[in-house]
This record gives sequence, structure tokens and C-alpha cells, in this order.
Amino acid sequence: MRRSGSTRPLITVGLIFVLLSAVGCGGDENSSDGGRSDAQAPDARNMIDGGVADGSAADARLTDGQTPDAQHTDAAVLDGGDGGGEADGGDAAATDAETPDAEGSDGALDLDAGDGGSTSDAETCIPPDGLDSRLTSTSSTPPQHLSETGLYEDIATKVVAAPVESFTPQFPLWSDGADKNRWVYLPACGTIDTSDQDHWIMPVGTKLWKEFVVQGKRVETRLISRFGAGANDFSFATYLWNDDESDAEWVPLGMRNARGTAHDVPPVATCHSCHDHLEERVLGFSAVQLNHQGAGVTVNSLVASNRLSHPDPFGSAVPGNVDAQAALGYLHANCGNCHHEDPGAIEFNTPFGLRLSWYDTSIEETGAVRTSVGVRVEKFSRPDIAFRIVPGDPESSAVVARMEDRGSLDQMPPIATKVVDQDGLDTIRPWIFFLSDF
Repeated sequence: MRRSGSTRPLITVGLIFVLLSAVGCGGDENSSDGGRSDAQAPDARNMIDGGVADGSAADARLTDGQTPDAQHTDAAVLDGGDGGGEADGGDAAATDAETPDAEGSDGALDLDAGDGGSTSDAETCIPPDGLDSRLTSTSSTPPQHLSETGLYEDIATKVVAAPVESFTPQFPLWSDGADKNRWVYLPACGTIDTSDQDHWIMPVGTKLWKEFVVQGKRVETRLISRFGAGANDFSFATYLWNDDESDAEWVPLGMRNARGTAHDVPPVATCHSCHDHLEERVLGFSAVQLNHQGAGVTVNSLVASNRLSHPDPFGSAVPGNVDAQAALGYLHANCGNCHHEDPGAIEFNTPFGLRLSWYDTSIEETGAVRTSVGVRVEKFSRPDIAFRIVPGDPESSAVVARMEDRGSLDQMPPIATKVVDQDGLDTIRPWIFFLSDF
């Protein structure tokens, strides 16, 4: 945060007052610049590792006049996608250090943090001593073993390193029923560029992990690292756990039916199939996905810990009732990373966008309605299917038909799933049915 004042203007005003009084000019004895003195300004060191707010804080999209809760916890963060389908990142380099005051001289939330958080105080940010070199490494080559990535303080006991935080996207990617845990490490002094709330750009040094547990076994953990400032300076790695789960080894070519399960560890090339369709590469760690009141890193906690370059307290919730929100969120997480209206999307003659926007305020504004309802199909041919979504008729809608498919080139998502998501269909079908009333 910027310091809104200093003691020097107060001294100057005081001298002027004395001089004017000496010649008989009566000045206002209450005159001052109204700013905060240096003694009152937040110590820049408190901006280094300002932890995350309590995961149970109020809704991340704050209403006018609300101030984010600055209380911290050591909770953690991440989400990466199946076959690279859902990469997720988050705020990680947080400790219990005190968060700087989020108010300026007028008491309002300071939204002018600047790109990359380059405020006058942030420029003096000093990283704490003793950070694990495994975490701070910005090598473009992934380590051979998961234990070398810095995720765990002690991999034998599965104790996660202190600067690493967990997070959960509110709309998870379907992973054939696998249980997933996600973590993120944000470098000390690092700020997420949120100048576009729909595309968060992670600071150099960010690391995100996603663990898959199938049939009670740790099968794989995925890692995304941003090692440089270039648009393509991201490395992807998949780690296959050994049978005693004492460590996991980098397997760049993947592994089918890993550890005797039906789960396939994807080759690194497959990760790019989903992640490269959006400039940020990190897909599940975003304004929309972290706008919830659950545990771990949330939009509120990132605002409170001064991790966002442009905090936005005025975003609205996902539009619609609970059923509509669930359906739009499902399409966002499972389809929208490739099917969206931004550069890099799968191309169609008629735009096809299933990704939610932080700025959507009504169902009519969402891409799922604008670009799908009553819009003819492309790149899909079946005699009984003519439109992407037919209001009131889910079984005649291409979205449902492709969700039901597995084992052919028509299945959606096209990779990283062998099992139809019945719960997902039970979410989408009634939403389409009731679109007849829309």
C-alpha cells in the first residue's frame, strides 16, 4: 500500500503557522495534511509474507463498502487439470506476518496497487531468510523426484512446507472420481497480475501441485512452474508415486493404468493440450474459481494479504439460481478452458464460449447462453443433433450428447477421462430443460 503522508508536511505546516501567528495572521490551529505519519504507515516487511485470510471469510466478491478480512491462517492452495486439463495455482508464500493496512487516507480500499504490486512500500519488500532452495529454484527443468520440488517439508510424514498453501476451485474438473489435493507456492514479494480478472498472470517463481488419489492410493502429483517472465516460460511435470509412497518420480512420457488402477498419468505433451489454450496457463486458480467461502486460498484471502495487483471488490457472483450456477460452473471447468472467446481457443466459424467471466452479471451475458443456445453445431455430425444447446430438450443438445460419449473422437472432454460423469449430466440436463422458461 502507498503511504498517504509523512511527518515532514506536518512540520512544514507547523512552521508556517508559527510565522503567520508572529505577524498577526490567525491560521486554523487544526490544519494538517490529514495523512498517515511514517510511524503509522505499515512496515514494508509486513508485506513480504502476509498470510491468507481465514477460508471461512465472507464471499470473495465483496460488496461496496466491505473491507476484506485481514486475519491470516497457514492454509494452502492449487488445482491442476487432468491431462493438463485443469492447472491451478494460488497464493503460497504466506506466513503469519502481519498484513498491511488495506485502507488509504480516506479509509477506502486502495485499488491502485499498480501492475505487479509495484507500490512504494512493495519496492522495499525483503524476502525472509532461510527459504527452501527447492521452492525458490526457477530452473526450467523439473526435478527428478517430487521430494526435490519443495512441496513437502518432510515427504515421509507428508508434512507440507510452511510457505505452500492449499486451495480448492469451487468448480472442479471431472477426473473419473479421483480425489484431488491442490497446493500453491507464491514467491515472497510476488504479486498476481489481476489487471484482467478473467486472466490472472502468476509471478515468476510460482509453483502449483495437484495430487491424485485413486482407490485410496496416491497415484500421481502434477507440477506447474513458472520459471521466467516469457509467455511460454512454464514447465509441466507429472510424478508417479512409488508403491510405498515414500516418493514420486518424474515420468515425462506418463504411465497407463498407474499403480494398478484405471488412472493414466498423462505425458507432459498432453498437459499442453489444455493449458496452452489460455495465456495464463494456470486454469483453476482464478477469480471465478476462488470466489467462495471454503477453506484454503480464496479471493478474499488474496486481497487481505495484498497478493493481487488490482483487487476488485465489486465482482458479482456467478449469475442465476443455485442450479444454474452449478451448470455454468461445470461447463466453465470442464469445457471452458478450450471453448472460450479469447485468443488461443479452439476455433469455430461461430464463436463457442463456455467459460464464465468475472464480469458476467446475468445468465444472458454468459458465453454458454450467448454462443450455444439455438446455435448450430460445428465439428460434430449426428443426424438427431443440430444445435449446441436446445432449450427444453437436453437429449437433442450436442453438449449433452458429447458428455455422454466415451471412447470415440466425439467424447468431451476429449482427454483424461474414461468414465462418463453421471453427476455432471444430472447437473446439465435439468438446466437445459428449464432453459425453455428462460
